[in-house]
Amino acid sequence: KGKLQGGLSQRDYDDGNGGVTGNTKNWVVSTALLYKPVERTDLTLQLVRKLEESTFSSNRFYIHQSANLSMTHRFPHKLSFNLGLGAILDKYPESSVVAGKSSNRRDEIYTQSIGLDYTLQEWVKVGTSYSHRKRSSVFSGLFNYEQHLMSVFMRLTM
Repeated sequence: KGKLQGGLSQRDYDDGNGGVTGNTKNWVVSTALLYKPVERTDLTLQLVRKLEESTFSSNRFYIHQSANLSMTHRFPHKLSFNLGLGAILDKYPESSVVAGKSSNRRDEIYTQSIGLDYTLQEWVKVGTSYSHRKRSSVFSGLFNYEQHLMSVFMRLTM
């Protein structure tokens, strides 16, 4: 089971970002595929290619491409286990000079996550999760980072 969306994105820019004008046409695609290997387990693959607005240097936009794989397993008695892996590539089309280095910015981001959810009621879910995110950039001294995030949450659905 899945869905596929696609199209052509055209953007026209008027002297708003550092005096840069022009236009761009790029393909955009989004897909999500769901596979159920066994009754209580869902595997989801999401692939995305889209344009994002940019505030970096003279770049008006960047091309965002991502792939995410997630798994949810529902145990008996209202407990679910979640696992996720992802990779993102952000490419900036215009060359920029940062700290004396001239290059087209390119960021690679890798993500991992793990979590447990418990359903108290049909409309109340509590859980905990851990996620890790690491960005590596062509301009490594300024844009690299690593993030570790531990969360405890309560989700209400109406």
